[in-house]
This record gives sequence, C-alpha cells and structure tokens, in this order.
Amino acid sequence: MKAVKRLTENICTISFSGDDFYKSLEQVRSVLGAKYNPKKKNWEAPIIKQTIEKLASFGFDIDMGILEQICKKEEVKEIIISDDIKKGLFPFQAEDIAAIEKFNGSVLIGNEMGTGKTIEALSYLKLHLELRPALIVCPNSLKLNWAEESKKWISKEKGIQVLSSKTEIDLSNSIFIINYDILAKFEEELIQIKPKIMIIDESHRIKNRSAKRTKSVRAIAKVSGKFIALSGTPIINRPVEFFNVLNILRPTLFNSFYKFVTRYCAPKYNGFGWNYNGSSNLDELHKILMETCMIRRLKKDVLKELPDKIISILPVNSFPKELKQEYQTAVDDMIITIKNEKGEKQNVELMNILHQIEVLKQLAFKMKFDLLVEWIEDFLESGKKLVVFCNHHFAIDELVNKFPKLSVKLDGRDNITERNLAVMMFMNDPNVKLFVGNIKAAGEGITLTVADTCLITELPWTPGECSQAEDRLHRIGQKESVNIYYMIATGTIEEDIINLIDTKRKILDKTLDGIDTDQNSLVGELIKRFKE
Repeated sequence: MKAVKRLTENICTISFSGDDFYKSLEQVRSVLGAKYNPKKKNWEAPIIKQTIEKLASFGFDIDMGILEQICKKEEVKEIIISDDIKKGLFPFQAEDIAAIEKFNGSVLIGNEMGTGKTIEALSYLKLHLELRPALIVCPNSLKLNWAEESKKWISKEKGIQVLSSKTEIDLSNSIFIINYDILAKFEEELIQIKPKIMIIDESHRIKNRSAKRTKSVRAIAKVSGKFIALSGTPIINRPVEFFNVLNILRPTLFNSFYKFVTRYCAPKYNGFGWNYNGSSNLDELHKILMETCMIRRLKKDVLKELPDKIISILPVNSFPKELKQEYQTAVDDMIITIKNEKGEKQNVELMNILHQIEVLKQLAFKMKFDLLVEWIEDFLESGKKLVVFCNHHFAIDELVNKFPKLSVKLDGRDNITERNLAVMMFMNDPNVKLFVGNIKAAGEGITLTVADTCLITELPWTPGECSQAEDRLHRIGQKESVNIYYMIATGTIEEDIINLIDTKRKILDKTLDGIDTDQNSLVGELIKRFKE
C-alpha cells in the first residue's frame, strides 16, 4: 500500500508498506520538504504540485481531495491593484505586486537588476499601510536610496528612520532602514518592536549560515509577520546561497539543508570536505520556486515596457570621520578665499578657487570609496558587466587595484593601442567584467554596448559630458534598456554639481537645437552658491 492523504490544508501524510518498503522509503526521502514525524510515526510533506506529481510518478495513490486542491490552486485568481498603487509603475511591476499578494506578502523577488525590485517592494508597503512597523535591511551603500524611494512612493508615511551605529530607535517612526553590518547590534530591540513585515535587499548576503547577519535576520524574521527578499543574482547559478532565504520563506518545504544541497547543488567531495557550489535538477527547483515563493523576470522579457535609458541617483552619507573633518576644513578654506576675493587679483584667485573645488571633489570621492566598492561588488555578483566613469587618475587607479583580475581601464595616459585593447577585452573577454574609464578620455569614440549598466562616480562639469559617457552604452547595437547610476556623496560639492547639471540638462531638453553649457557657467554658479 502506498497512499498520500491530507493532514491539514497545506500538509499531507505519506504511508507505505509491503515488499518494496525500502524502495518506497528512498522515494519519499527524495521528496523536497518530506519529513518524518516521530510522535505520529508517519511521513509528512507540503501539498504542492511538484511534490504530489512526484509521489504519483512513484505509484502512490493520491487522495482525491488533494488533487482537487492542486487544481484549484492552479486557477488564476485575479487580484485587482488600485490605480493609486499602479501610478508610476510599468505594467509588469503591477503584475508583480499582484503576485506578491498571491504569495501573501512572503516572497523572493528575483527579478534581474534594472527591473525595479525596490519599487515593487515599496508599492506593496504602500498597498498595506497596516503592515507597520516595517523593517528594511540592505547594504550600507543603499540605505539612503531606500529612504529616498520610500518618501517618494509612500508619501503618506508618518516616519522613516535610517539607523546607524550611533542612532537609537525612535518608536514614533513606522519604517526602519538598517544595513546588514550593524543588524546584530539592534537585533534585540528590533525583535521587541515585532516588525509586521521585513524586507531584505541583496538577500544573497545571508548565504553564510554561521554569519552574524544571517543569524540576526533569521531571529527577527521569526517574529515578523511577512518577509520579502530581493536579489537580482540568478538563483539557478548558485542554489546553495539561497537556502537560508528559502528556509525563512517556506520552512515546511525547505526544512533540510542536507536534502536541499544533495538534490540541487551537485555536491562534490574535494578530499577535505563537501563542496556545494554546483547546481543540479534546476528545472525542478525553478518550477517549485515559481509555484511556491518566487517572482523572476529577465530584463529582456520586459524590454518593450522599459524606456531606452533609466537614470537613477544613489545618495550615500556614511563616511569615515577623519575624511569628513578634512572635507569640512577644505570647505572652510574655500569660503574664506571666496569672501576675500578682490577684483584686481580676480584671475589668480579664480585659479585658486578652481584648485580648491578640485580638492573638494577628490575628497568627496575618497569619502564614499568604501561604499562605492561595496556597490560594485554587489553588482558583479550578478555576473553582468559594468562600466564605471571617473574624473581623476587616482580614482581610476584605486578602483582597478580593487578589482585587478576583473577590470580594464582607459584614460588620458593610454596610447591608441592601449585604448583599443581595453575596449576589445571588455567587449569580448567574458572574464573582464569591469571597465573603468576617464569620463573625457573614454566618453567619446568608443562602444561599450556589451554592458547595460553604467555607474558615474565623479561628475564632469557639463550635461553634454554626462550624456556622452552614458551613450557609450546607449548606442546602435544595444539591445537592452540602459541603467545609468550616479553615486553622490550627500552634503558635499557633488550634490551641488549634480543639481546644477540636472537643471542645465532640463533646459537643454526643452530647446530644439540646444547648445551645451560650458564649464565656466557651472563653476560661476557653484561659487555663487558658496558665497550665499
């Protein structure tokens, strides 16, 4: 006898006996989520389509009620999303929010980078204002971005607090944003406030089961009502990195690390221990995830809905104390120089001011360098290629030194042969993932369409230079929508420059034959701001 019967709405019991007992036992053990209950002395498993189909293929007699339940689950239930929530979303994003609803607010959003995972999660928060307090966990480099997007998408929110190592939790707020590195410090307090929903960005960061951040996420998730994980890193390449997330999302289904890695991670013994970095039975895993807990979209599948170019600002404000002090001293010196400016020495003083502006720009880059590297590392996890533009030679060298095996560089120090080699390697070598270029030297005359993402880390003086750099990717031959990111150190000269460039770009866009503004125009306006 081999039978499967319903125990609860989501759990079935599996019974078997007879001459092929041990064969049946091995079959049941191979089923994802199957677990022996020693108290009831029976095997139990989640009721999902893949599990029931697998047991049926082994010759188990499936209870009619379970079959009817599976068929009912497959019926498409239309979920209506209001026009207020849909406003500003692409059609596929509205569909994804409906899918989050279908999964009852506990889901892995595994969409490819550039498809707006952040916006989808925040739109779900907007749809469910009752899910407060809400906790958002993300890399340090993305905390301000989450805060800005939260204000933009949930305008009625009563309070958003970005936590740092020096802040205290203010319970009058309703959304708390924290980075992984300090989560353990706030773990007990966050458990006490019992967030009704927890959102974790770049969720592959909790791949290590023994890491403090992973343990903290798991502990807080136990008391949170719902759980949304975001990651653009393909789960099909490294299934083992997602076990912790899947175990949190569907603990009944993904209840055994050993069973998961044995089935889906192609384990290999290397002489010292077991390696689980491989992948196996991916079609089966993909079907189970799509049925139970995952949304997954590729950029190419929604390309028709996306604009040709998407420009985003990445604000950062977590800086080393010493560099912040050095920057403020440089600002004070510049203000004194400007206030002491006299007509008869105007040219000399202007050169001095320009030099001081360059010092401020270099210090702003140094202040955000650690967060910049963190962002690039997260991006490269996706396996895609990235173009980074800088202004200064030292900035280019610092980045190339951080990624020596993955990068090529192009700046004014390179001859024509070296320029062509850098472009050729980036376009054709699958191991070269990062192109680091000077925004002037690499901003014209080259094609980098193998990448669909560009990060501008240091600002030029004119909108035209920005557009030239962006268009190294957005050219004939580019089949993807291009994502352009500007990482800006808030509270620094970078914020002033990007605002001036943005203003000038909007003016140019309104003219039919607009002529780009020149450097002197922006420098003059920048000095005026410092005077004020």
